[in-house]
Amino acid sequence: MNQDYLRIIRAMSHPQTPRSTGEESKLQPLREIEAVLFDIYGTLFISCSGDVGVRLPGLTHADGSQESRDRPEDLLAGVLGKRFFELFSPELTAGCSPREAQSEKLQVNTEEACHEFGQRLIICFRNEVQKIHRAKRQQGLLWPEVDVRDIWRSVIAELNVAMAGDNSQVDRWAIEYEVRTNPVWPMPNANDCIDRLGSANLKLGIISNAQFYTPLLFPALLNKRLEDLAIDSEMQYYSYLCGRAKPDPWMFQQASKTLAEGGIVAERTLYVGNDLRNDVLPASQIGFRTALVATDRRSLRWREGDPSVEHVVPDLVVTNLSDVVDCVLS
Repeated sequence: MNQDYLRIIRAMSHPQTPRSTGEESKLQPLREIEAVLFDIYGTLFISCSGDVGVRLPGLTHADGSQESRDRPEDLLAGVLGKRFFELFSPELTAGCSPREAQSEKLQVNTEEACHEFGQRLIICFRNEVQKIHRAKRQQGLLWPEVDVRDIWRSVIAELNVAMAGDNSQVDRWAIEYEVRTNPVWPMPNANDCIDRLGSANLKLGIISNAQFYTPLLFPALLNKRLEDLAIDSEMQYYSYLCGRAKPDPWMFQQASKTLAEGGIVAERTLYVGNDLRNDVLPASQIGFRTALVATDRRSLRWREGDPSVEHVVPDLVVTNLSDVVDCVLS
């Protein structure tokens, strides 16, 4: 585990509190639950976007929805442009004379130039995501996912930035971009919820739209690795690794197969997430019991008007993660 990456996340993360949804809890005892699987963004961690931060301003998704342009990426364009230049300045000025390099630095380091360059980064990144999504949909994949590192490598190549010998710069940049544009913080009682369920010998797992840096949130902000929280590697499913994003049921299907091999049937599995379409719908299609997390209005997704969830009803609606423990262990 790269300790530098953990330090970046810690240094750039700040405490947040949930914003009340005004929802009423819908609770009931869920007897004979043997496994509990969690979403991450908007569920175990407060997330300003409610999802992993590859949903970008102006990006139209497969469901026809479009992201607002009034997003942190736009507001932070100048900061992003300046920070990108700081990380890649030796490569940006490769082949220049010292005078040319210094001139380039001075130009990029002006506030206006940094903002323009940051906007260019955002646009290039968004366009590359759209291009990959289109290509995968043409191949028949309705809910495609990207590996953000591949996207940034393509963007860097498009900007004619010469790369160093390893990919550590790209990884670092991807993490800094995400932490700045989609700041997260542990949801209240997240640690306690996982600990109590694990102490009750329940099988615990993760199914999340996520990137390579997502598992690092746990040691960085909870001071515990997922393995320390009794979440085995075999029960961790991340969209960037399989190239499919929720609500594609693929990750849920794989988790169900793994649980069945251990003797746990779908009906005795609870999935906990903040999105009726991305979480509750595919989980219920597999036969999992479901809990909708209605803790933070920024991430709660009822998907009003979406016909795909017209008849979808979660088993639980929780406004605090401790409610999950009470319903499962009561």
